[in-house]
Amino acid sequence: MKHQKSLLLQTLTVLVAACHGFGQQLVANTYDAALTTHADTVNRTNDVAITTRHLLWTQGASAGTIKLATAVLTAIGSVNNVETGTGLNQTVLLLGKGKTKKMVASGAIPVGSPVFQDAAGKVSALGVIFVGTALSATAADGDLLEVADTLVATPAVIGTATAVAGAVLAIPVTHRTVNKTVAGAEALTLADGVFLGQKLKINTVAQSVGTGTLTPTTASGWISIALAEKGQSCDLEWTTAGWILCGFAYVTTKPLVAVA
Repeated sequence: MKHQKSLLLQTLTVLVAACHGFGQQLVANTYDAALTTHADTVNRTNDVAITTRHLLWTQGASAGTIKLATAVLTAIGSVNNVETGTGLNQTVLLLGKGKTKKMVASGAIPVGSPVFQDAAGKVSALGVIFVGTALSATAADGDLLEVADTLVATPAVIGTATAVAGAVLAIPVTHRTVNKTVAGAEALTLADGVFLGQKLKINTVAQSVGTGTLTPTTASGWISIALAEKGQSCDLEWTTAGWILCGFAYVTTKPLVAVA
């Protein structure tokens, strides 16, 4: 009888231990189940009104929200909806998942061209964040095209040169060379680079009156550079510390550099 009681006690001990372990496993599974996975879409609320369908959207101001993508803010997907309100639930079609996507062009894009993010959720044939390949063509800003989309990758292709007119203050980071016309006293801005080692040359190609003073969002070892005459230029490189000033050129007068 004592032997049977001993066996029963051992059996109960084993069962209790097993149940205890099973309970711990259930808790772990419950925790893991709280992490949701998605196939082709996610649901987010919009930070700004959606006035055009098929634009690209990126992470918003807080978790669970979206805002319009730019040329340098990586998109998560497109929204095929028009909604004048904000804070409303939207279905985001994830890039690289599901069917091909309709997108909105900012200009002409030929069939077969690589497609890149552009300002205000649109796409273009030139840029730094690659989103897919054009399966149809566009002729003008606002045209729709079909894109064989992919998971975004940066950097991809960056433009060679672009012109920035007088009174336009933002220096783009989508091209290797920026040819700037200065038309008065201009407070020029420069956003952070889009990939480490990115190089940028800014040329003053035309000058009427005044000085264009360039002040980057993040600079290393300097604060600003004043471009006061035609022919002045500066060479910059994006690093983990910010834009570094690699050098400058001029015809008659050196650009004035303010250091930290």
